[in-house]
Amino acid sequence: TKSKDAYDHDVYVVRTDGKGAPLWEKVFGGARCDYAWSVQQTKDGGFILAGGTESYGVGIYDVYLVRIDSAGEIIWEKTYGGAASDCGYSLLQLADGGFLIAGNTEPFGGGNPDVYLLKTDSDGSMVWQKTYGGAGSEYGWSLLEASGGGYIIAGEKEVSSDAGGWLAAYLARVDGEGNLIWEKTYGGARGSSFYGACRVADGYVLTGKIES
Repeated sequence: TKSKDAYDHDVYVVRTDGKGAPLWEKVFGGARCDYAWSVQQTKDGGFILAGGTESYGVGIYDVYLVRIDSAGEIIWEKTYGGAASDCGYSLLQLADGGFLIAGNTEPFGGGNPDVYLLKTDSDGSMVWQKTYGGAGSEYGWSLLEASGGGYIIAGEKEVSSDAGGWLAAYLARVDGEGNLIWEKTYGGARGSSFYGACRVADGYVLTGKIES
């Protein structure tokens, strides 16, 4: 929303009843642009938001994690990332009370964006962080628990050939510590991406776009 600041965006959270009537709305953020891309209800009845912030942190953009109570009041807010641009697009609350966030990072040593996966404890303190990708650009747009343990990340990955490079729809499986088990790409030679994912009995269903 720009309702708080005439120039830059702030995080906007709305809670409604079962018919869509608003119960409360909250705005969070600083002097620059802040976004929330994903929300989950926490075990205590509050909520956790993941996104990106230009107002706080150490980089141009940082992953932004905000925990709020059931009335929308901030319990804590945290940022993660390096000196360039990082953002969180999807998150899960884990059985141990911690959180897992998927997104992208411009590698701390420089270079094109990589898929970024980070785990925190219940207070938002970093437990571990992982990056996945090659020489091109990669993004992690969606995150879910994998059949048999670990996690699935869906997104896009830049692949190359003699004719140049394009974005392919990307699917990766990691174990509980974020170690890569396998990764796959899908789609044609003009560009494709996965934005959503769900688990079914015999695998996964992915949705996104393809340039045909």
